[in-house]
Amino acid sequence: AHNSAACASLVTMARSLCSGRLRAVITVPGDRRDCDLTDIGRVCGAGFDELLVYEAEPRGRPPGDTASHLLAGAREAGAGWMQAEPDVRQALAGMLARCQPGDMLVFTCGGSLDDLIAVLHPVYPVAAQTIARQVK
Repeated sequence: AHNSAACASLVTMARSLCSGRLRAVITVPGDRRDCDLTDIGRVCGAGFDELLVYEAEPRGRPPGDTASHLLAGAREAGAGWMQAEPDVRQALAGMLARCQPGDMLVFTCGGSLDDLIAVLHPVYPVAAQTIARQVK
């Protein structure tokens, strides 16, 4: 989801499937306008219960700039817990550790499914293997 409309649709779909808290690890390419990044953050901040932002494709922005705009929008929306973590695998592992039964973790892939599989493997090896088989 690389724009606010796509993020809103993602939130709606995920919310319809989730019985617990809706947690997200998100990124957006840095070549968006500042106002677009802030708006995406606003949508995600309003829609997800917890938000962890990472940066995968800065596309000319200095480190931390994309995350800063996304988190500013999330704060404007009154988001609950939120944080920035530059490394995608650390972001995924951190949010996965916060999950409880019934929660849903949404991951927008600026990284790769290999990142998700690597993080899942030590904790949920069967799930990691299933995902790996399905994407190969």
